[in-house]
Amino acid sequence: MQLLAFRSKPTKRDPVGDDERPLPGPGTSLLNQLDDVLVRYSMAGGLAAGAGGLLAGGLVQWLFKSNFPLGLLMLLALGVFVAAVVVAGRALVRMRVLTLGYRGERYVAESLVPLIRAGGYVFHDVPGHENPKEKPGRRWNIDHVVVGEKGVYAIESKYWRKWADRPNLSTIGFANNTLSFNGKPVGPDYQSAVEQAQRNARSLGEILFKATQRRWEVRPVLALPGWYIESRPEPGETSLWVLNPKALPGWVSKQRARLSEADVAAVCQALTMRQRFHVVTEFPRDA
Repeated sequence: MQLLAFRSKPTKRDPVGDDERPLPGPGTSLLNQLDDVLVRYSMAGGLAAGAGGLLAGGLVQWLFKSNFPLGLLMLLALGVFVAAVVVAGRALVRMRVLTLGYRGERYVAESLVPLIRAGGYVFHDVPGHENPKEKPGRRWNIDHVVVGEKGVYAIESKYWRKWADRPNLSTIGFANNTLSFNGKPVGPDYQSAVEQAQRNARSLGEILFKATQRRWEVRPVLALPGWYIESRPEPGETSLWVLNPKALPGWVSKQRARLSEADVAAVCQALTMRQRFHVVTEFPRDA
């Protein structure tokens, strides 16, 4: 009770107010999810170890033909052990997915450094709009947003691994809004990244409109580290780019200047406020 009372009445406060707290870095939301999964994995591992100990003790009792009634206890321990192993296995798979995603976001963030040197601004983990098709509270993050005189870019990063037994499969094509591997159309799991990048750009446009009461053109970008990309985007200021992130600064530099200093400042202010005061409490499984 004293511990609860201590927590309910803190004697110290954060020296930095909410309006000055640091903005998220690349992959911050993935790190938070990794922490949650690690807690689940640790708890499942502890339960599995405890249940395994009970099973081992029951086996010893059975071998020495003890009369102590352990049947029900061993059955319960077996159920806990199996459930804990399943939870731990799922947590390990999820940790691997999140780790790869974090690695990809860090890689893309480093590729954006030339844009910062050229006077641009980069934001990471910008909260997207709530999806009305999902249950309330479920939102997604836009991995990276670039703002500068050359426009606004919403970047979705995907750290797709290559096949060890297919070394020649290293080229991704993009034409007619469709992805392909060495000329063959990709499956729906990969193609969905195109829709995700476009959705992020639309969401960002709505966020900026609500914050500034002005429509902004947002270019969607799908960044694929480590792949050779043959991309033929559709014409237009808001058509999707599919690129290796190393090529993005060069593509941006070739665009015409379309935003004034005041425009850039307005967009950056809107994004800063969005990140500091809009908290994402739950993430979709494909984050």
